[in-house]
Amino acid sequence: MKLHQPFSSVSSKHGNLLNMIKHAFDTNNKDLGSNNLTQLANDIEVLESIIENQDKRNQVSMTISLVGVILTVVFGALSIIPLIAIR
Repeated sequence: MKLHQPFSSVSSKHGNLLNMIKHAFDTNNKDLGSNNLTQLANDIEVLESIIENQDKRNQVSMTISLVGVILTVVFGALSIIPLIAIR
């Protein structure tokens, strides 16, 4: 499968760009290769930006989750203390 469609594991948009770059390389068409490399670089830059934003959101979510767990344990302990003190 990889021999006939070497870029099948990436999205069709990026697969087409990679095929065009391969074609430009095979035909020694520097302009086509340069344009496609520029487009691919722009797409990678956008994807990296999206990943960085998701990473920041994940860090905030993790912090909020940890604070929630800690507060749950603290308030759970505070609610048990009066029950223990009565006995």
